[in-house]
Amino acid sequence: MLKEIVNNNGISKLFTKFMFIKFIAILFTILFSLSSVHSKEEISVKLEKVIDGDTVYLLDNNKKKYKVRLHAIDTPEKGQIYFLRAKEALFKLISNKSLTLEKINYDKYGRVVGIIYADNENVNYQMIQHGHAWCYRKYNRNPKFIEAEENAKSKKIGLWSLKEKNVAPWEWRKKSAK
Repeated sequence: MLKEIVNNNGISKLFTKFMFIKFIAILFTILFSLSSVHSKEEISVKLEKVIDGDTVYLLDNNKKKYKVRLHAIDTPEKGQIYFLRAKEALFKLISNKSLTLEKINYDKYGRVVGIIYADNENVNYQMIQHGHAWCYRKYNRNPKFIEAEENAKSKKIGLWSLKEKNVAPWEWRKKSAK
């Protein structure tokens, strides 16, 4: 049986094929990883208007307008408690600052889903950290966002300081749609 596996050079044909396939798989993994890293698009932008606590209009240097939904966060909807405070908090974090938009993808409404950096600080994270937003776990892949939300809750800051029961925006939208 050993003779069937080993060729004349003492190297298994099966082993050689296996190594070739493994090499190709590793090569594709590396190429895919590199393309993902370079596919991130970051652009310098200016604030045009804050719509709510997680949606803004931004302008690039060519005056192209972007409607942006902040990635991995969710803030109270119009009609919910804390709506205006979340909107004002976002305005304070990004007005009169050097802004960068990291485009992640587009949502079903055609908005850019992204991360906004104000003076190199992650605004999405800051909104959660200061208790102005929920970590939107459905889309979040960053454990620091969850940790920031837990810290804000435990310190009872921002929307977590309210005596009224907080209803997560995604739950509120479901109830409002009925």
